[in-house]
Amino acid sequence: MSAELIDTKHISENKIESSYKPENQVFAKAFSELYRPENLEVKMREVLANDKGLEERAKQACESGDPGRIARVRGNVMNIVVEQQLSPYVSEARTEVTVRGENGQSYRTDYTAVATQDIYFSRDPSDNLRVNQQFSVEIKTGGIGYIRSELRGHGAEQGAAHEGKSVIFVSKDFHDLPLHTQKDIRIQNREHNTTIVAGLPRACVMDKCMERAVGTRDVINSQPYLRT
Repeated sequence: MSAELIDTKHISENKIESSYKPENQVFAKAFSELYRPENLEVKMREVLANDKGLEERAKQACESGDPGRIARVRGNVMNIVVEQQLSPYVSEARTEVTVRGENGQSYRTDYTAVATQDIYFSRDPSDNLRVNQQFSVEIKTGGIGYIRSELRGHGAEQGAAHEGKSVIFVSKDFHDLPLHTQKDIRIQNREHNTTIVAGLPRACVMDKCMERAVGTRDVINSQPYLRT
């Protein structure tokens, strides 16, 4: 397969999940800038500059080339990026909140807040947030295999235990699943008052941006943000 720019696939039809009401494009404002890798790199660099411990872990993970270590740090960094992108549109934000599901098991929610204005994610009314509505967010930054397993198992149970409306942000790798699988996962999660938003950059783009943000040039391809 020839090289192609990451994030050009699906970009026209899936530029954002929330093409619903032009006057309420909070999600578009908050996240469309992250689809440009150079912008995401800047955001990550700012996050890491404010947390030297996380910066060191990110550098060590990138230098190791260990996919598991990279994935864990990627998730830590993107949790903060998402929190920052949502902050102008919410109040009463909390991170790392422990909740208990109907099965008695405890889960840790990445982020909870109250919407200060309507936030539209899709044309399905059940997916969207209203002003003053409490919601909880899970951030899943893995690739297609991780997404498939998380959204059918642990992730769905975790979403059902959330405080208020549940929103799970996943990478655009979600769109690589067969369309019927995407539909089934969305329906299954809506039954638990959970919205799936494929609004984060692809996992490989996030990794490339993180490598650049920590300056690990030795593990960066000569053609940045390309895949084969």
